[in-house]
Amino acid sequence: MLAPWLKLNPLHLSTLVLGLTALWLLLPVALLLGLRNGWLKALGSWLDPVRQAASSPHYLQELLLQFFASALVQVLSAAALAFGGIALGAVLAPQVWAFAIAPVFLMAALPVSVGGWGTREAAAVAALAPFGVPVDLAVGVGLLYGVYALGQGALGALALGLPSRNQA
Repeated sequence: MLAPWLKLNPLHLSTLVLGLTALWLLLPVALLLGLRNGWLKALGSWLDPVRQAASSPHYLQELLLQFFASALVQVLSAAALAFGGIALGAVLAPQVWAFAIAPVFLMAALPVSVGGWGTREAAAVAALAPFGVPVDLAVGVGLLYGVYALGQGALGALALGLPSRNQA
């Protein structure tokens, strides 16, 4: 959908995007290897805590675990947004949901609202409107995703325990 607008061959655009994504994902590994092997000493002592962590004998396993856990969180969050939209009647191609998640998640994270309320819904409207999703339905998708976050917070409070009156 984006390739014709940019007047590019879709295969070339896909290859470029996948290549840039792979480089972006490998950048932290390269930086940590550079710190571990002393290639990046010129950056100064402010990186000493990171250099120390990179020197840990198990840093690569810890890094891979963190990577996969983070990727799983993003995939599950994207699925929650898409399934919420589908439940409300916004049945769209997976590529559309993959496009829509970035602005919705980024706008919800902006420190200009409480809990992302308002910005998340505005981003859902802006991201889904080009694909024919009506404004009220897009707002509903954003609201439903916000309700998911409230539910997750409540479950987290129950799992981790609420502070007792003596602790407050």
